[in-house]
Amino acid sequence: QQKHPPLLLGSLFLVIPFLPAANLVVTVGFVVAERLLYIPSLGMVLLLVYGAQLLWGTFIRQRSLLLCAGIVLLLVFCGRTVARNRDWASRQALIRAGLKTLPHNAKLHYNFANFLRDTGQLDLATKHYREALRLWPTYASAHNNLGTLMSGPEEAESHFLAAIRYSPNHVNAHYNLGQVYRKANRSEEAARMLERCVRLDAAYIPAYLLLARLYEGQEGCDPAVGRLLRHVAHLQPNSPDHLAELAAWLHQKGTYCHNLEAFFYYNKALRIEPTHMESLLGAARVLRAKGQYTRIHHIMQRVDSSRRRNINHIIGRVKQDGRNHYESLSPETVTTREQRGKLCSNSNDEVQEVSVSAAVVPNMAGHREQDLNKSRQTRCGPTRCGPTRCGPTRCEPTRCEQTAGSNRSRGRKSSSLGARPQTAARNIKVEPPSLLVQNLLETLK
Repeated sequence: QQKHPPLLLGSLFLVIPFLPAANLVVTVGFVVAERLLYIPSLGMVLLLVYGAQLLWGTFIRQRSLLLCAGIVLLLVFCGRTVARNRDWASRQALIRAGLKTLPHNAKLHYNFANFLRDTGQLDLATKHYREALRLWPTYASAHNNLGTLMSGPEEAESHFLAAIRYSPNHVNAHYNLGQVYRKANRSEEAARMLERCVRLDAAYIPAYLLLARLYEGQEGCDPAVGRLLRHVAHLQPNSPDHLAELAAWLHQKGTYCHNLEAFFYYNKALRIEPTHMESLLGAARVLRAKGQYTRIHHIMQRVDSSRRRNINHIIGRVKQDGRNHYESLSPETVTTREQRGKLCSNSNDEVQEVSVSAAVVPNMAGHREQDLNKSRQTRCGPTRCGPTRCGPTRCEPTRCEQTAGSNRSRGRKSSSLGARPQTAARNIKVEPPSLLVQNLLETLK
């Protein structure tokens, strides 16, 4: 029967969980060791509480002294905790605190170099990578990361080869070396490195994509490109980017069957992300090749609504007509929305005519005429205001109202094409016109 069971229990909690973190039996990383050290701290707390209980019961007359000593000790540990919390305030503070304690630790220099590289301090990052390699010359990850910062291909290649030499299964080193060979037009060596990379890690997506791009320009490699892109789409079936890339490659083949399959993958990507811009535009190109203009109109409406929600999704030549004109206005010249409604442009590009036959796209003619009428109501074209009536940046309100009136008469004439009658210029909210058909033609060129 044990006389001091708390002492035994606290000792077991302190010693046994500490053995794996001590690297006496097996070597573990610092992440595992740090997690394991929380359990020995439980044993330390049990021993401290049990020791305080014994002291409190043994030294009855000195309890006030013990209480003061305990309070002082508690304050000291509280101050140490506050100081340590400052080290944990950020990633940079934690690594710097570690470097102060262990300046000769290669992993700390490596971690600090990673932080410097992520924050754009490339010169300092290179310095700490080299310091890590000086302390640990066979550190494969440091060789690999240092190679990515080298401007010369020869020095980068030497570091990647060193990383592979010290760690033959280093996937990133094989991939980076394949990139170096590809940029140097050493296609066979690049393909060999990338193929070895996917053998080491069958789920390494960037290697498959780079290998597909490498094979794409080579004669007789189309089946290999298709297999690689299909495999990527199989590995990540919920990635609209990879589905769109496969669909774009299929559409380039130009055959009817390839176009059908391309539209299937574009449609699958749009089911995952309905506003995926590449898939929307790619599907529109496929439908144009098939002559389905009505469905193109619906897709371009989705493109227009998507880019209105997020202007950063505007790609290529898909623009909102008039948006650039409004954004280029200086706030000193025009400060209110009402003043912007009176602006008159001297450029021939402000109101563009869309030369699309109504017979080809009958269901779009009304929308086109309506958008053009809205554009003319809110702006004065170059032929409406002469140099004697308009200044360089604005025209007289009376002249613009006359222009709006002429546009309203045109709007009544265009009712035969399905356009709705236009309202007065003063009731129209000044916004950039959509011009879906024009965007369609510009995008699909």
